[in-house]
Amino acid sequence: MKSAKITAAIITFNEEKDIARCLEHLKWADDIVIVDSFSEDRTVDICKKYTDKIYQQKWLGFGRQRNHAIHLVDTEWVLCVDADEVVPKELAEEIREAINSNQDFEGYEIRLKNYFLGKPLRFSDQELKIIRLFRTRSGSYEDREVHERPIVKGKIGKLRNPMMHFGNHISTIWNYMEQANVYTDLEVQERLKIKNHQINFKWQSASARMRLKYIACYLPFKPVLRFLWIFVLRLGFLDGYRGLLWAMLHGFILEFLVSAKLYEYKLKRR
Repeated sequence: MKSAKITAAIITFNEEKDIARCLEHLKWADDIVIVDSFSEDRTVDICKKYTDKIYQQKWLGFGRQRNHAIHLVDTEWVLCVDADEVVPKELAEEIREAINSNQDFEGYEIRLKNYFLGKPLRFSDQELKIIRLFRTRSGSYEDREVHERPIVKGKIGKLRNPMMHFGNHISTIWNYMEQANVYTDLEVQERLKIKNHQINFKWQSASARMRLKYIACYLPFKPVLRFLWIFVLRLGFLDGYRGLLWAMLHGFILEFLVSAKLYEYKLKRR
């Protein structure tokens, strides 16, 4: 039987620090597609060493940018990877086995292992599973500015081995705080779309995740709830002081900033 083909799709902007490591661990893929939003560093030059399928596209927002990359893929399967992520050998082998042995699934969830302050979190993000591998014809990303997820039509499987995430924004507290201001601005825009009914939200047809997003727009004390969810329910306390920092940054910083900016918007509308 003919082996299924797979393309790794990556969107980039000024990723010269991470992109070579990412691409080195994608040499096993049948093809690599890069959509770059006019990087000002050596990102494109580095990418040329690994693939000739490099396309320039003005930034469209995370969801639409990823969809643009998917449209350029001509293999049956696509693996969406960020420049600061690494696909270990064990995961690569499992992906090959999955796409060639089971025809029932249209996509697969992959666990993301975050490296926070230089070391992996063992418990705080144990439930962070994201669909990154799917049949090209079956999936597309939500039209969101940030925290976009793919919508895949069909049955979803789960892979055992994790993908490594070495994000620059979680390598130091300074980087986290700097990036948090940018991401929370984008998240506020998305929540305002829901609150202002700019998104045609239908409860019956919405996914469980989107229902939670909708409820979250009106949920009081969300920073505290987010902290308790990560640190207590996800057993983040077993990660020690780094687990406490992770929970506090996501709850009392990230969620608090979103809530504060939403309140600021409300005041300006009066």
